[in-house]
Amino acid sequence: MAVIQAGRSALSLYTTRRRYDRFTLLDVELKTGRTHQIRVHLSGLKHPVVGDEVYGGGRDNTVRDPKLKAQIRKLGRHFLHAERLEFRHPGTDKPMKFKAPLPVELEELVATLESEAK
Repeated sequence: MAVIQAGRSALSLYTTRRRYDRFTLLDVELKTGRTHQIRVHLSGLKHPVVGDEVYGGGRDNTVRDPKLKAQIRKLGRHFLHAERLEFRHPGTDKPMKFKAPLPVELEELVATLESEAK
């Protein structure tokens, strides 16, 4: 997967929720549903998802703070979370909406970033 001129079209809209020293927390809205879309688009902007070894280019390895680096490695996953999902049910066409809070391990990483920002 890559961002290329002749590729299939895909659209991701993003807004900045919070900036940190070396990281930015984003809200991303997908207008299409391509495989790895968020990861590919953010990597193409040179801002890969935390914990993404495939599209991240080893960026997590550039983290100097040993506590933060250990916390990122401990995640064992990408820092991606579907906070809200909205779509129309394919059978009934009824609008479906779901919300989920940030998982504990991601909240803990945000708390670490917040404490360093002060």
